[in-house]
Amino acid sequence: MQLFKVCISFDDSGDIYFSDAFEHEDLIWLAINWENDAAGTRKRPERIVGLPKDHLKPTTDSLHYEYLLPRSLPSTLKTAESASEVPEGYFIQFRPDITFASLH
Repeated sequence: MQLFKVCISFDDSGDIYFSDAFEHEDLIWLAINWENDAAGTRKRPERIVGLPKDHLKPTTDSLHYEYLLPRSLPSTLKTAESASEVPEGYFIQFRPDITFASLH
């Protein structure tokens, strides 16, 4: 799986984030936070948020991201501790068994 960047925002602030993302199982998964292994060579998402690819808008005029999410995400996606706290239409996985090479 290849990582790419998505420009996102959350509904609790006007801040913009460039989230790492990847495509898997017909969804785009946003990696909200990362944890690195002890050697610093691999990283694993602490949580991933899934949404349909048609929610994203591709862009060719940015050096920082490949897709834009035109609407804000619910802020509960950053803080939910269980799937029952996730708004309808979104998917979340906590500490998925997926790793990526860490880039320095």
